[in-house]
Amino acid sequence: MGHNGSWISRNASEPRNASSAEVAGANRSALGEFGEAQLYRQFTTTVQVVIFIGSLLAKDGEALYSQQKQDRDLTVAQIMNSLLPNSD
Repeated sequence: MGHNGSWISRNASEPRNASSAEVAGANRSALGEFGEAQLYRQFTTTVQVVIFIGSLLAKDGEALYSQQKQDRDLTVAQIMNSLLPNSD
């Protein structure tokens, strides 16, 4: 009870009886903030991993394209050499 037998608290620092719903709500909001930060970190880490894997695949794809281009150029050069008369 508050001051002079009234139901009003003397000040805000006096303990009050909180319902279990109020306590659960307070806990949920505190965990929600932590959960958001953790979710954001997980999201950014996932994005970084996807970008990293994509860059590795792009390099492999570029190397494969370069090798195929060299093979094709070599084949064209071989065809041209076989068609041209020998000047030896």
